[in-house]
Amino acid sequence: MKKLISILLVLVLVFSLSANVFAEEICRSTQSLEIDGTLVDCNAYNIDGYNYFRLRDLAFLLAGTPCCFNVTYDEATDTVTLTTGEAYMEGNQEIDSAMIPQYFTPSVQKLIVDGKVIEEMSAYNIDGSNYFKLAELKSFLGFGLSYNETTRTVKITTDVQTVNAADYSEVFAAITAAGGSKTSPARGGAAVNTITGAEAAAEVPAPASSSDAKAESKEYGGGSDDYSGTNVQVEGIDEGDIVKTDGNYIYVIRDGEELLILKADGTNTSILSHTGIGWHQYSEDADKNHFWSESKSANEMFVFDGKICVISSFNSYVEDYIDNTWSYDSDNYTSVDIYDVSNPASPILLESFGQDGYSRETRMVDGKVYVASTFWVWNGEEDDPSTYVPILYAGGLEKVISADRIYISPYCSSSEYLVLCSYDICEAKMDASVSLLGGCDELYMNSDSIYAFSSQRKDEVTSEYRESVYTVTERYISSETAISRFDVKDDLKLSATAMVPGYMDSQFSADEYNGYIRIVTTSNDSTYRIFEDKDYGFVNYQWDNDTMSNGLYILDEALNVVGKIDQIAEDERIYSARFDGDIVYFCTYRNVDPLFAADISDPTTPKILSALKISGFSEYLHSWGGDRLFGFGNETNEETGWNEGLKLVMFNTSDKTDIYVENYLVLDAWYSEALYNHKAFFIDYNKNLIGFLGEDDYYIFSYEPEEGFKQLSHFYFDTYEWNVRGLWIDHWAYIVGREQAMIIDMNTWADPVQLRLSR
Repeated sequence: MKKLISILLVLVLVFSLSANVFAEEICRSTQSLEIDGTLVDCNAYNIDGYNYFRLRDLAFLLAGTPCCFNVTYDEATDTVTLTTGEAYMEGNQEIDSAMIPQYFTPSVQKLIVDGKVIEEMSAYNIDGSNYFKLAELKSFLGFGLSYNETTRTVKITTDVQTVNAADYSEVFAAITAAGGSKTSPARGGAAVNTITGAEAAAEVPAPASSSDAKAESKEYGGGSDDYSGTNVQVEGIDEGDIVKTDGNYIYVIRDGEELLILKADGTNTSILSHTGIGWHQYSEDADKNHFWSESKSANEMFVFDGKICVISSFNSYVEDYIDNTWSYDSDNYTSVDIYDVSNPASPILLESFGQDGYSRETRMVDGKVYVASTFWVWNGEEDDPSTYVPILYAGGLEKVISADRIYISPYCSSSEYLVLCSYDICEAKMDASVSLLGGCDELYMNSDSIYAFSSQRKDEVTSEYRESVYTVTERYISSETAISRFDVKDDLKLSATAMVPGYMDSQFSADEYNGYIRIVTTSNDSTYRIFEDKDYGFVNYQWDNDTMSNGLYILDEALNVVGKIDQIAEDERIYSARFDGDIVYFCTYRNVDPLFAADISDPTTPKILSALKISGFSEYLHSWGGDRLFGFGNETNEETGWNEGLKLVMFNTSDKTDIYVENYLVLDAWYSEALYNHKAFFIDYNKNLIGFLGEDDYYIFSYEPEEGFKQLSHFYFDTYEWNVRGLWIDHWAYIVGREQAMIIDMNTWADPVQLRLSR
């Protein structure tokens, strides 16, 4: 690739129009081109506002990359043939200095790619050479394509077709390139062996039999079929939480250390069992030369068919002072424990598993739990994979994930792993495991795919020049989101990757519908200059410009961007979003709250339908029937921006082009966990319920268009509570905290009954 600086190329996106239409509008392109981070000269024609490139130039440029291809021409059949994986052999690139071509006409030559005839390609013959549409070739050649509007740079990435790592040395090289260290190990202990997800499952001892427990239980099964679940993003995809019910029993994780099982029976509800599931312990010797601590704290759980899957954080730390030197060792991983609770009075631990890193997101569908954790490598030694590769824990064994189950994201910019494992609750086993070097900030899942989103900040040089005695370097900082899709039904195989501008607000910023993934992001970019006087060693920085705006991007199954709207609501950021079929709603905020509605029924041409401005902002949006949208956030002063209380608002969305506020209510409370955690909502449209904890008070409302928000119940706990959850079974509502639960008859919503949970 030594000749990259002197070669040309191009970009693209055009419709097949006649040559006569363009004859007076063709000229050389002025955009820059970057390939795998290297700027190259761009020898491209701009035709009616779109760039076209020469096919043989592209073949020459990509020779020696994973996206290489050979191009040949058969004059007898007037056929152009592309063969992927085979380097172009004709040796050089031609640089055309002409600003206007001698002739220009649509190409009529046949194109064959890897033996397949390609129909309806956008191609033109310019002065005897074929120029093609880059976006169309992307799907055949497998490179990544993006465009930086600020620097007017077309960017090609040749390693987008991410494959499994060939070996650990490839993984280590990627970590090193991302800024990892070769010095001290990330964790101590003896070397461990490699293990795949299938091997982990095979090596786990057979689960303890729970048949006796089932035989002893007289109460398991039955119960009500009319009960609530956790407030989730995607129907049918459960999300882990600290309180769950199966319609018969209520399961509570208390203080991260105890599992409570309650027999749900209205005001006669009782606690059946207390089971320890976490701990914190430490020791310290008398002369202060040795200290260790170890803790396990349960974060959330799933309930399925008489089993409970508890997800916990395990942490250990040891320090010693020996020979005037301190030594330290630490470890952390996500623990996955599966219990048989068919006899709720006596839960049985069936099996314990684990995966490195801190739990990021969890989901469950059809009794299979998917756990995504993030694992950072701070230091690593090349000859010891256990110092830089995630470890799986199963059956008392600790083994690093095998290299062929590690993916290296083409957008990897740090030494952060996403560790993704699936567990079968009924069989009490680990099903599959993969890891992605590239990290994860948000996660979206449906029945077919898991999408991992990783936000990144890029700091790039845009130009360098002399000014007086200074060498001036101009730089541009931008935000981007890397997207990785894993196939749920194909052993968690990584099937596609992509990058879009901006960062996500939450998991609700993305959604898949009819084969398209839609995402809304906020771009917060800036430019600055570095002034350096090399003779005197003087360096100074000057910040020039900060910009903020928002974008909507729609990607197809191959994660190609097929439609977008950008530069939305400049100087504001997205605070909440909700996709509802062919419509997406999102709120931005500065001093007022614009609620945008966009039509995305045609993925290639999304359009903004309306933008309603009201005071305050909504941190959470929830579809309320077919023609309303509930918003929850804060009221603010339009002049000062000061918080004036929690705000409930109901938007009427029956006319997407003319959305309006139907009713709103401001409470004398400023904080609620529900502002940032949707699971804290006790919300159900069919039951006409909206419940949440606001500071020390618990509120339950119904909604009627004529009356607005009607308070059904309002009470406070006599102990300090947080992480409060609401659920209902039949006509009973259960509001569960860490110290007590309140039980209310939903027929009257009067006289809550208190149940103490602490011993």
